[in-house]
Amino acid sequence: MKKGDLVTFIKDSHNATRSYRRGTNVYYASRPITADECAEWYGSESSKGIDSAGESKLPPTSVNVELNRSGCYLVEKARCRVRLGWGNPTPGMTKIKCLKTGRIAFVDRTHLQVLA
Repeated sequence: MKKGDLVTFIKDSHNATRSYRRGTNVYYASRPITADECAEWYGSESSKGIDSAGESKLPPTSVNVELNRSGCYLVEKARCRVRLGWGNPTPGMTKIKCLKTGRIAFVDRTHLQVLA
């Protein structure tokens, strides 16, 4: 797999069961939030106050992106590490772009196959 390839999800991928919604054709990928989304969160009501531990609330670091498992996607970066939470970056990811919507998502590259 390399930049510019067209990919789709591997059918019956058993190692990706937590990313799939059972009985549907949806795969849940993730992407980091943008600076604009972070600023919007700070301006919203959900950022006000404190959490149950008495700490100030922190903005989310990533958002879910729903992808069609039978869709076709363009590889923008074949091998990458992306920080989707507050911990260390997640290795083994592929940055893909939906050809229909233009949305960007990061997917474990073991769940993808190159279209011939």
